[in-house]
Amino acid sequence: MKDEVDEDEGVEMMKDKVDEDEGLMMMMKKLELDEWGFLPYFYSYFNYHESPDWRSPLNRNYDFLRRSLQNFIDNCDQYESFDFSIGTETVGGVKLCSYAELQEINDNFDSNRCIQKTLCGRLFPGTIGEGSEKRSVIVKTWDFLLPYGHGHVQRPFDFCDQIKLFTNKEVNTHPRLAKLCAICCDIRLAAVYDVKFDENTTRFLSDVLLKDDFGWYDRLNVAIQLANLLVSLHEKDIFLGSVTASCIMIPDKEMNIKLFDFGPAPTRLYGKNNDMTIKCHPGREAPDRGYMSTKSDVYVFGMLLVELITKKELDDSFSDSKEGGKKNVVDESFKEVDPETASRITSLTYRCTEWKPEERPTMKDVLDVLTEAMKMGAKGEKRKRDENEAVEAAAVPLLA
Repeated sequence: MKDEVDEDEGVEMMKDKVDEDEGLMMMMKKLELDEWGFLPYFYSYFNYHESPDWRSPLNRNYDFLRRSLQNFIDNCDQYESFDFSIGTETVGGVKLCSYAELQEINDNFDSNRCIQKTLCGRLFPGTIGEGSEKRSVIVKTWDFLLPYGHGHVQRPFDFCDQIKLFTNKEVNTHPRLAKLCAICCDIRLAAVYDVKFDENTTRFLSDVLLKDDFGWYDRLNVAIQLANLLVSLHEKDIFLGSVTASCIMIPDKEMNIKLFDFGPAPTRLYGKNNDMTIKCHPGREAPDRGYMSTKSDVYVFGMLLVELITKKELDDSFSDSKEGGKKNVVDESFKEVDPETASRITSLTYRCTEWKPEERPTMKDVLDVLTEAMKMGAKGEKRKRDENEAVEAAAVPLLA
């Protein structure tokens, strides 16, 4: 009897997996294989109304611009009754919501409530559920604002690419990945993440990267968490390709990060032996001639690590330091960092950002170095406390 129950459960799990894969394939077929493309999403009136400046900075011929705007409006009329149905209610086990439901979740995309821009769109706060079940979420859009740009063509591919990762059950339970709770392909491309947003506590790495009160151990902690996530992804031949500080959310005071965004890299979910040229790379990327691998992630991580330890945005000064063989690029304000640790982490950034992928370390190697640096720092802090306590004890006069 037990064997029959186990067999039934196995069949049911297999059926659920097939259903999830089928929903994902149905969405990709509509968006990726030019059945729809980006035009139905581009020709929406709100793309004009939400655009800060619909005029192309490369063209100031106002007659041409007026004709272009009229052409845009005419096409909006044509696409107004477009059928956005995919033929499934879920994608990868995640609910597909309508545009009306999405508007209700985030208060109709009020621009005054926009949290920040992302690599391909914007981030908004939202709420889902009712009564006592109501909870805070974050809505990420893929924008097709005016003027038209070449990145618009890539956006549906990028959307599918990210949905594939965030619905991948082999990795989407990782605590450092934001959890996806709803998807919208109706009129607007958007994803809803089950992450609480509190304007008093929620921060983004890009907000604190240059701040003095973002200390050394918090920076090292963030780097270790991201490295841990990348190690987990690389073990399954999954790579991200483009991550910046603005892609990383810090939703609590304990500095537990959530990755919610990354740039497009169509090879990342298809295994390391499948070479595919990348169409477009918003954000930061490795110089790997358009072919991505796990070593591309190492390069991108190295650039972010440079910003964390130097307390400034990456510029040519890092390349000068690297070429000059400078032993230490750690910001001098981090007094708690001993010379040996500073030298080891500086060397790590140099190795991560080597031009040739084969000369870069693995993310596991990177994680080991960072973890050891954190341990050494903890020992150094304990030694300093012991020394201070000894000095204080010696300064106390003996009682007669």
